[in-house]
Amino acid sequence: MRKKFAALLFTWFSWFWSHGTRVGISAITPFLRQRYSLSTPETAAVPGILNLGFYSFAVLAGRIPAKTGYRNAAAAAALGSAAFMLAAALLDNRFFLYVAVFMTGIFLSLHLPSAIPWLGTLFKGGRQGFIIGVHESAAPAGQTLGPIILAFLVSAAGVSYMFALWSLIPLFAGLGLLIFFHMDRQMPAKVQKDGGKILGAGFLALTLVTIANLVGNLGVVAIVPLHLVDTFGLEKTFVATVVGVSRFLGVFGQPLGGYLHDRYGFYRVALIVTVANFFSNIYMILAPYNPVYPVVMTLQAFVTAMYFPLVYSHLVKTHGPQASQYLGTMFFIAGLAGPTTAPILAGLIAERFGYAVALGYPAALALAGSLTLLAMRKGKNTVSTVSQG
Repeated sequence: MRKKFAALLFTWFSWFWSHGTRVGISAITPFLRQRYSLSTPETAAVPGILNLGFYSFAVLAGRIPAKTGYRNAAAAAALGSAAFMLAAALLDNRFFLYVAVFMTGIFLSLHLPSAIPWLGTLFKGGRQGFIIGVHESAAPAGQTLGPIILAFLVSAAGVSYMFALWSLIPLFAGLGLLIFFHMDRQMPAKVQKDGGKILGAGFLALTLVTIANLVGNLGVVAIVPLHLVDTFGLEKTFVATVVGVSRFLGVFGQPLGGYLHDRYGFYRVALIVTVANFFSNIYMILAPYNPVYPVVMTLQAFVTAMYFPLVYSHLVKTHGPQASQYLGTMFFIAGLAGPTTAPILAGLIAERFGYAVALGYPAALALAGSLTLLAMRKGKNTVSTVSQG
């Protein structure tokens, strides 16, 4: 039992840092723009390139656990990303910033296809979705604290020391996985090969819904800080704090999403989540900054956080250990089409047409995701459809 919860603990910290980095880098883009003298599209591209590394490698990342085992892949995710973050601190130039965030993203992509099936194997039974939700609570915890911690570090110590100090968390998690499970022969070391077809209509429809909620969770937050600074004249540190605080309720949304999956299944809950994501985007397009604005940001972060344990539990329940390959394929497609493209495209649109138009892209995706889920429910496209797809 201790081994199970140790795996949960170390993977939790690694996933905390992954999301803390991806949202935190977005939140401190105004500092990076000033430090490296970047234009608005160049600045918005920093989180986009991080996501490019993360999602472009996802298909291969989904196959690596079959060769290395869950533990080794999860440890590599933490230690490799720590190494490149530390390198960014040491070299401290705009060119290597792009290289470092890209390579950090590549190593971070190893985490999900290894940690989720590993935990799904360790914690079988009726509470499997809840345990995956507990792991996923690291995401909003990182999204909440990452921007706050990074904003504090960059304000107090500058960009280089910020990167160096921040890299200590994945170093701890990766070493913990290597040391704690060094001689354990009972941990699931290999993943069975899955010869079945992955791509299909049901799976691609599910991927579209995932794109919509990925953009709502990670894509929007890459452009909103610049919107709040440039459009409303808010102070950079305050904006980073608002972004961080807006992610806090997601800590509860992740276990709640897993629990609701265990009780009600995937489709009904996912539809409610995606519709709420759509209306949150509409509000942020139309409204001026006021006390309700961060509340809507918080609502969007909360509901989109609920989505991920829903879809992870759905895939693990359907495919078991082979979920690694399905997760890798899904997040390769969803990640490149969603949070990788969103910051870059939104930055270009914002510079030419304004931020309100730029935020229309995530809103359109959320609407498409909602309509897709309605069609899937109406057509009784159940779990078996995705499995056969």
